[in-house]
Amino acid sequence: WAESDCPVAVKTTNYVYYINDSNMNGLMWCSGPGLPWSSEVTRGTNPLTPLNSITALLENLPVGGGDTVYIDTGVYPVSSSNAIVLDDRNMGTLTKPLRIYGSTNRLFGGTLLLGDTTAHGIRVQNTRHIELNNIRITQARDGVSVANVDTLQLHGMELINNQDNGMAVSGGRGIRLNNCVLAQNGLYGYVSAGQ
Repeated sequence: WAESDCPVAVKTTNYVYYINDSNMNGLMWCSGPGLPWSSEVTRGTNPLTPLNSITALLENLPVGGGDTVYIDTGVYPVSSSNAIVLDDRNMGTLTKPLRIYGSTNRLFGGTLLLGDTTAHGIRVQNTRHIELNNIRITQARDGVSVANVDTLQLHGMELINNQDNGMAVSGGRGIRLNNCVLAQNGLYGYVSAGQ
């Protein structure tokens, strides 16, 4: 037998996770306000008890291939202290990608990641088979920053008014944007280097 120096997560099924801010207006999936992470009570796996932070979800639960994350209507701050990073821990597969959905309830503002220019809206690095859907990102460094990624799909994303770029790709393949808006960013809507 062997012993591990770090915690190991064993997944036996695919999960659905829920994120909500404190605002209860215009919700699509959640039935309760977002709650902070607690190691004593499981939160984020039930629409009645969603987590209030995407970062807390990614740091504390084994979110990966085949899972679905619903980020409900609301405003979610993004900064260097609560950066959203998808990496090799969140890797999907061809038949079981990690899917992240934002709210399409535009009447109430949808899902907005609001940056303070100190971090990227979403950083996707060293991973594969990720889908991002219907999330608005503004005032981040880059709306979406991609490095060494295989198969990333963005659907219905709005990457607007970010400090540098709407989307910056450095080393990636299989990057697809469908019905996305990349506009009014400081440098470019989309910039790519590498593959």
